[in-house]
Amino acid sequence: GMKAGEEAYVTLAAVDVGILNLTRYESPDPSKFFFGQRQLGHDLRDLYGYLIDGMQGTRGAIRTGGDAAPQMDGEKPTQEPLARYSGVVKVGADGTAKIDFDLPAFNGAVRVMGVAWSSGRTGQASADVIVRDQIVAQATLPRFLAIGDQSRFHLQVDNVEGPAGAYTVDLDVRGPVLVAADATRRTMQLGAGAKTQMTIPVTAAGLGRAEFDVRVSGPNGVSTVQNLAVRVQPSAATIARRIVRAIPGNGGAITVSADLLADLVPNSGQVSVSVSPFGSLDVPGLLKALDRYPYGCTEQTVSRALPLLAVNQLASLEQLALDDKADERVVNAIERVLARQGGNVSFGLWGVGGDDLWLDAFVTDFLTRAREKQFAVPQIAFNLALDRLRNQVVNTSEINKEEAAGIAYALYVLARNGRPVMGDLRYLADNKLGDFATPLARAQIGAGKRRREIAELVVGEIAQIAHHRSAVAGQ
Repeated sequence: GMKAGEEAYVTLAAVDVGILNLTRYESPDPSKFFFGQRQLGHDLRDLYGYLIDGMQGTRGAIRTGGDAAPQMDGEKPTQEPLARYSGVVKVGADGTAKIDFDLPAFNGAVRVMGVAWSSGRTGQASADVIVRDQIVAQATLPRFLAIGDQSRFHLQVDNVEGPAGAYTVDLDVRGPVLVAADATRRTMQLGAGAKTQMTIPVTAAGLGRAEFDVRVSGPNGVSTVQNLAVRVQPSAATIARRIVRAIPGNGGAITVSADLLADLVPNSGQVSVSVSPFGSLDVPGLLKALDRYPYGCTEQTVSRALPLLAVNQLASLEQLALDDKADERVVNAIERVLARQGGNVSFGLWGVGGDDLWLDAFVTDFLTRAREKQFAVPQIAFNLALDRLRNQVVNTSEINKEEAAGIAYALYVLARNGRPVMGDLRYLADNKLGDFATPLARAQIGAGKRRREIAELVVGEIAQIAHHRSAVAGQ
């Protein structure tokens, strides 16, 4: 129904029907949008923004959930989700448009949804189609294995539309699992529309990721491939040992051998050695522990990135190899934490926005130090973070033990950026210093006010703690 020379465009989407059902997604319907019945529109406006300072507001939170973090672990689904979109495609002069999709290994129902439009017309269509190979292989593995576990690999082969004849199943196994040699290749007779099952014993022999590639081939070149994986985990919790030894003077030495790992699972251990005049301060070990931490909350992101600001400078002083990825990781950390700065300018722990003063101070301290190292930090976002700290400090009437650490840290960060709240610093340093439970919090108050006597007092406390820990470690 289009006029000669009229331009038209089309989009096409192909999505797994299971995904659409879970999300209750409805197929696009531009006709309903343009011609459907509508209510009268209305707008609401208020002037509360002129009366209430939004920087002081606290966003409400519903205390539910909390089980999303474990979903980040584990293996990916055995079947890749199917969701393909063509983008806008111009219709050719013959009134047709050709769209190709590269589909993953998939067996199931797919909804194909198309929308077409021109300058004066629109249309849509959708249909469910079955996508599958002529022969379908469905494999099932345990969710995970521990070392020494014996389990089974279950495989079902369904000859949906393939010819009758001999079919061969080839199993390629990689990783820390053992499979009998005669189980890696089997041949069977399958009639049209027939199905069969087989079970293959597997044994976990080590730690790591085990991968299974299953290929079923038959007459006339019919074949299908499926890839699966299972993780072999240790049966016990992670063991961390810390040993402090004194090196004798006048040419003394200490030998580090493989005996340290003799009672551990092979290929699962790691040894880190650091030599320092401070026995209780294992800086390399702390950095490795931070780097191995598998999650990425805001606090952990900053904890991992802060040492990177100085790692190459220290390496140069000691004539050690430089970390060529350090700057890139710092930039990624800056982008990640800024992406979690919410409308109230606070930084969220896992998502956008929060209400934790200590975390806000920690992130702003990191951004401050990054700017001092010439890393790019957006000025507007940085100023808003400082404004948030100042407003929180100024509007805190009484300091309890839970808030003390955050208040001290915020005052220190503000002073470091040349924006000290001197009235609060003087009052806290002269009257409330004992309310701050940790030497670090009192040190931050002292650094913010530049009080020499406070700094000397705190340094003395820290030295006593370090001396006590060194004495305990050496026993």
